[in-house]
Amino acid sequence: MAKPPNIIVYCCRSGSKFEATCKLLYKHINKEKYLIYQLNETEQWQQYCRLVVLNTSPNDIPRNILSQFKIFTKSGGKLLSLGGYFTSLIPWDSYIEPPGPCLDEIVSNPYDLCCGQGQHKNVVLLKTNEIEQKLSTALKYLDVSLSENEDIQLTPLYCYSKSSKILDCFFQSLANKGLYSNVSKTYSLSIDSCSVPIKRNADDPLDVPDFPDIFINSKVVTSTQKLLWDNRFLTSSGKSIAIIAEHQCSGIGRGKNQWLSPSGSLSLSFHFGLGDNLFISRKLPFVQYISGLATVNAIRNLTCSSAPVALKWPNDIYTTGGYKIGGILVNCATTGDKISCCVGIGVNVSNTEPTVSIASITDKKVSINQLAFEICRNFHEELSKFNQDGITQFVGRYCKVWLHQNARVKINVGANDCEATIIGIDQDGYLLVENINSGIRFSVQPDGNSFDMMLNLIAVKNIN
Repeated sequence: MAKPPNIIVYCCRSGSKFEATCKLLYKHINKEKYLIYQLNETEQWQQYCRLVVLNTSPNDIPRNILSQFKIFTKSGGKLLSLGGYFTSLIPWDSYIEPPGPCLDEIVSNPYDLCCGQGQHKNVVLLKTNEIEQKLSTALKYLDVSLSENEDIQLTPLYCYSKSSKILDCFFQSLANKGLYSNVSKTYSLSIDSCSVPIKRNADDPLDVPDFPDIFINSKVVTSTQKLLWDNRFLTSSGKSIAIIAEHQCSGIGRGKNQWLSPSGSLSLSFHFGLGDNLFISRKLPFVQYISGLATVNAIRNLTCSSAPVALKWPNDIYTTGGYKIGGILVNCATTGDKISCCVGIGVNVSNTEPTVSIASITDKKVSINQLAFEICRNFHEELSKFNQDGITQFVGRYCKVWLHQNARVKINVGANDCEATIIGIDQDGYLLVENINSGIRFSVQPDGNSFDMMLNLIAVKNIN
């Protein structure tokens, strides 16, 4: 199992220092390859990390965390300290001037940047008033891919639908919101303070599904999910809308996570309303499960089942070999008797980084539009079945394509642990497990816990 491209930052739970460290790192690293997370002291992180960045005083690190760092570096993990020399981590006499041509510019002051030797060769310590100038050098020594400093430009949005009448109404709603310029004769949408043109698709009509009502295509956006969620007025007429992008420069994931969306990956979001008379409106947690099942089935359908993909609870798409290939994010809001849902789906289609893609696990060629349309078709079909047939039949279909049926897991709740067998999904959308020793069944909420598939560990998070 290859390590995902994660960089873990430790700054003693300081949120402001973590944000400042992220901002600093993102000026230098290739954002197409790495995600940055703050170290959670209660979770297993070592096997999912390529680099640890310390930005705190050596004296502020608890002994148990320091011990984890020692084990990590001794096993080949890479560590960069921005907070000084950790003699408790590496003996002082182990520090040397970093070798290699990539570091020859700092030989005049080896104490600004130095690295360990022998078993500590993957540790770099940076202590200088010129951190920004030296940081790229340190990262390069640690084999971190650096930013190419390309200025990514957002591209126009192109709309199409099976119904020209629906498009007419759509563009009229843009005009009513003041999003039409009489000077440039163009419509536009606001995306993260940027104005992006939105046009009718001038090409031949695409073979679009019946759901959603309107499709928007773009080469590059900030975030498909944020674009639709921030412009929810687009569906105020009761029409559903989807946006498909080949590249996101600010993709978002579950919680505060980021989502890598390099060129060649699918970024799909669709926004729709639900009436309070529908069964799904009383079981909203199942929207993410319906989305996951629709995505897995879409991949299998288009590859003639040659792509070995499955669901990881609660919202990820994995290959059966253990590589993450996609993820799902769902936002819901209620206004009066109406429910607004926005589903975001990201899938690696043909991109070679950061992990694997559909193209690397099957010989069948799949295009981004093909996959997006098939997901939308499957979602609409599964949603209709759910409203008609209820939970039991849906869970039966869902459990056929997930990785966890009858798997044994360890439930970690502070000092209290127990072993359990995964049974399925309960009537409220929670994970249903059975205590191996007592036989008692209980449920685990998807939004309050993390499921470490590789360690078969469910850790109950402390949510502040």
